Amino acid sequence: MSFRPLPVAKVGLAAPVKNNASAKRIKRTLKPDADSVIKNFLYELNMITILFRGTFVALLLGIFSHAHAQKTSEEKPQTGLPKITLNAGTQTIHADIAATEITRQTGLMFRKQMGKNDGMLFVFPQLGYHAMWMRNTLIPLSVAYMDDTGKILSIHEMEPQTETSHQAAGPARFALEMNAAWFSTHKINVGDRISGLAKAPKPN
Repeated sequence: MSFRPLPVAKVGLAAPVKNNASAKRIKRTLKPDADSVIKNFLYELNMITILFRGTFVALLLGIFSHAHAQKTSEEKPQTGLPKITLNAGTQTIHADIAATEITRQTGLMFRKQMGKNDGMLFVFPQLGYHAMWMRNTLIPLSVAYMDDTGKILSIHEMEPQTETSHQAAGPARFALEMNAAWFSTHKINVGDRISGLAKAPKPN
């Protein structure tokens, strides 16, 4: 086998024409492909943007709904608490019992009214100088702190929606919240005893 060179005429004339035609065909072929790629890219980008917006809106709605539901739930007063009957002087008291950490923390928050001899008894796990405040509490209250025997250590008047700390004057085991001025109205004073506390559940 031997190498056979092409004639000069064919090399000089035909090759450039063939190359130009090929280049034009390549250009004509590449141009629509590039347009398609750009169109596809823009379409996909638009779809991603729409998907992102939808996801973002759904996420915001979910967060808002959860926060609203949680807020609504948190703004309801406690219900279904155990009850106890107590006596102070000639008065009979019907009190809800807050003997757990969460019920003591919530207390009478969001309660809009109470019966004239209704209240809430707080039972503490340890004797201590316990304190109350009125955050999220909508009605004015009186609180009396008692020791293990039911002896009243101090009585405090508390205004609604305030964060002033009202602390027991001595080591207290119990606190009894009543409507504002209830103790003074019924001549119940420091040193008097609240009876019926022996029936209170053990705190936790």
